[in-house]
Amino acid sequence: MKKIYTTLIAILTIVQLANAQSTPNTNGNLNSISGNGNYAGYNLTNSPSGNGWVMTSTFSNGSDQLFQLAYDQYQSGKLFTRYSASFGSSWSAWKVIINSDALSGNANYLAKFTGTNSTGNSSAYDDGAKVGIGTNTPDEVLTVNGKIHAKEVRIDTSIPTPDYVFNKDYPLMSLTEVKNYIEKNHHLPEVPSAAEVEKDGLRLGEMNIILLKNSRRIDFAFDRKR
Repeated sequence: MKKIYTTLIAILTIVQLANAQSTPNTNGNLNSISGNGNYAGYNLTNSPSGNGWVMTSTFSNGSDQLFQLAYDQYQSGKLFTRYSASFGSSWSAWKVIINSDALSGNANYLAKFTGTNSTGNSSAYDDGAKVGIGTNTPDEVLTVNGKIHAKEVRIDTSIPTPDYVFNKDYPLMSLTEVKNYIEKNHHLPEVPSAAEVEKDGLRLGEMNIILLKNSRRIDFAFDRKR
């Protein structure tokens, strides 16, 4: 019975606050929330739109400065803030800090400002594991559907630099063998074919090592021929 009575009192209190348009508590009810003079409470305040009274949260640092947050139900989705340096005797103008009507976009896209007070999708997509720029189907940690302009690109690779082609025991292809291979396959040894590159793309780090290997191998073959 006691719980029912308490619940009824709480409901009546909420109804009274909702109907308090004619007698708002503009002075607020500030209660200490810590031992250092900081206060927080609520007020019924004329709405930022001027269309009625709204509930606001009021905060004080224990001096004459007050800070208010207000959700204006007359302007759906908008959260406002204002500031007073004289304990509420005068206030700054209300400023919108959140306007859900202007917030738009799709899941996983990084948001960007599309206007002064509006947001939307950027070209960056993040599914939590991979990031795509210009694509929403990234297949690597970073997938870019477009050109990249950079001053320098550094690639870490686990493939050893092919200095080993200069070892005496390295099975070096002769120039004739290289020539025959190219005539048969239409590309250098170990270099992927045009069809493979078109299908799977080009791995830049691996390709540079392969080209360096072929260059050193052919140079060394020329030196041996001399």
